[in-house]
Amino acid sequence: MKQLQTKHRWIGRLLASDPGLIRFQKAGRATLSLMASVFTTLLLMQLTGSDAALALTPAIVSGMAGMLGIMIVMDDSKKGKMLTTGLLGFSAMAGVSIGSLLAESTIFTDISMAALIFSSFYLTRFGVRYFSLCMIAFMTLYFSSILHLSVSQLPSFYFGIWIGVGYAFLFNFILFQNTGKNLKKSIRSFHFQSNFTFNLLIEGIQNERMTTHQREELRRNVQKLRDYAVIVSEYINEDDVQKFGPG
Repeated sequence: MKQLQTKHRWIGRLLASDPGLIRFQKAGRATLSLMASVFTTLLLMQLTGSDAALALTPAIVSGMAGMLGIMIVMDDSKKGKMLTTGLLGFSAMAGVSIGSLLAESTIFTDISMAALIFSSFYLTRFGVRYFSLCMIAFMTLYFSSILHLSVSQLPSFYFGIWIGVGYAFLFNFILFQNTGKNLKKSIRSFHFQSNFTFNLLIEGIQNERMTTHQREELRRNVQKLRDYAVIVSEYINEDDVQKFGPG
């Protein structure tokens, strides 16, 4: 395989496929979770006799919880991600409740949102989980304060939040969980790209003078190699490393 990609440049390009498949799958899970959360919340609330217009906003919050439950959970271990996903529900409920209570006071609402933004970054010194919890609390607080939710409306939003968290858990840890396999594919893509880039560099060194086209092609591939390294490094965690190479 290595000889083929050395002899035939187009094979090297093909083998050095984009390792962003992990990101693609994560985006797909987030999209599915959002859609499933919205449709399920709307369906269940209509079955219980709720007005379609009143059911729309809880469904939107449910979709937001389902999406964020996948996009902002970044713990290193699977157990840590599962715990954080569950805690997101309580954090989102707290955000909705605080936003409802402070809806009449713009000053206190702004102070609360600023405090959550500050905490989301500062508390990462104790763990990345706090970023996830503070960010979803910020989003739900903002949403709740804008809508001026009353206390009587909160149960329907709590209901939607837990539907969203449930779907995030389902898509992240039950239906799609081959992250170790995806990491292996991404590392293999990085190796193909690095070999292809080094071959271009060797060709340029062997020539007395590199053409403008060769320099530009080498620059593009060096940039792509750096992007590949960043993509792969972002998704390396203890669980997947053990699956990729035990011990």
